[in-house]
Parts: sequence; C-alpha cells; structure tokens
Amino acid sequence: MNTGAVAAPAIVSNERIGRDRFTGATVANTHFRNCDFSGADLTGTAFVNCVFYDADTQAGCRFNGAQLKEARFRQCDLSMCGFAFAKAL
Repeated sequence: MNTGAVAAPAIVSNERIGRDRFTGATVANTHFRNCDFSGADLTGTAFVNCVFYDADTQAGCRFNGAQLKEARFRQCDLSMCGFAFAKAL
C-alpha cells in the first residue's frame, strides 16, 4: 500500500497501473494518457488537478472493475473515461 504523495507535475503514458500502486496516496498535477486502471485498488486515493484524457486521441483512461471506495477526484478531467463494473461502495 502506498501512503505517500506524488506531487510533482508528471505525465504517465500507456501504462497498466498496478493493483495497489496508488492505494491511499495523494496524486497531484499528473496527466495520465491512455492508462489502464482496470482492477486497481484506489481506496482512499485522492487525485487532485489530474487529467485522465488524451486530447490527441480523444480517449480517456479505463477504470473498469477498479475499487473506488472513498477515492476522490478534485479538479480532474475524466472526459471519456470508462468506469464499467467499478466498485464505489
């Protein structure tokens, strides 16, 4: 479980996000392009000022089947993201 913060501006492209890579963390100022969060445990994770949309390809990230209990997305662009079967309760 990752309880630290990722605060520096960053770009993450074409990655499959590991199951517990961001669990409980605060992730800020990050642009995720074509990333797959499917099945990831994002319980308690706070995303702040993040972008999950790639304007060049007009595609969003995938959160299919992700665990989103108590996850927060503040000032984030979630355009075109897929949340099929995501668990938020």
